[in-house]
Amino acid sequence: MDKIKLAVFGDSFADHFPMLLEESDWNKGGWPGILAASLSDNRDDFIFQGRSGTSTWYSYSRFLDAVEHNDIERVVFSYTSSQRIPYLPEDIAGEAWRLVIPDDPLLKFEEEDDLYLTYVKYFYNNDYHQFVSQQVFRSVNEICKEKGIKLVNLFPFFDPYNEDGHIPADADYNIDDAKHSVIYGLYKLCILECGSDNEEVYLDTTNGWLPAGQDMRLNHMNDVNNRVLAEQISKLFEDNSVVNASKLEGLDLSAETWAQYNSISFHND
Repeated sequence: MDKIKLAVFGDSFADHFPMLLEESDWNKGGWPGILAASLSDNRDDFIFQGRSGTSTWYSYSRFLDAVEHNDIERVVFSYTSSQRIPYLPEDIAGEAWRLVIPDDPLLKFEEEDDLYLTYVKYFYNNDYHQFVSQQVFRSVNEICKEKGIKLVNLFPFFDPYNEDGHIPADADYNIDDAKHSVIYGLYKLCILECGSDNEEVYLDTTNGWLPAGQDMRLNHMNDVNNRVLAEQISKLFEDNSVVNASKLEGLDLSAETWAQYNSISFHND
């Protein structure tokens, strides 16, 4: 079996964005490349299976295949929102995010999205989606513990605590099942970079200048914050902590940095 120093799975918050990087630049860009570069200078030591727009089930299927055929030392698994279409054919798997909840005040879709609206109309059940997501979370933790793999559980959208510090009863995930470190609050950090903690303000701010409506920040974070996250994940491999990414020390939330994304560069210097 091949020896793998790091394998990364998940959605856009874990995507290595190979289409934006020259092959020789695999160790640059967002936090997956930065983290990998801190472990080895050999591209063959890594598995990058993050893919933007996909579901937790998609990530889990890639994870199962990887652990079956490789000897893996470390895993970072990004658990996306449970409100995604669990399965789509490979060529459109990145469209799983188009699960439109009726009357969503923030997401509005056109007629060409009828394919995805059909799933919501006939098949969507929130309890089922949350159940599948939690089972994936539990399984990933159990498999990594059994195989001696160092794991960091990454939650972009899910905040495990209410304001009173307790786990919400209707949460997508319950981190009581975690057997390894947890880091959450990445989407919150993504929003804070615009200078506001309000999602509607963030979406209004980005609507005018993001090319084709897409966030061109790698992993939805600026270069400094990708590096801060990579360094934190490296530390979390060695302990069993729960960390809020939006409150890490050293984050860059400056207006100047936000403004530069009017003419964003894909690569770190």
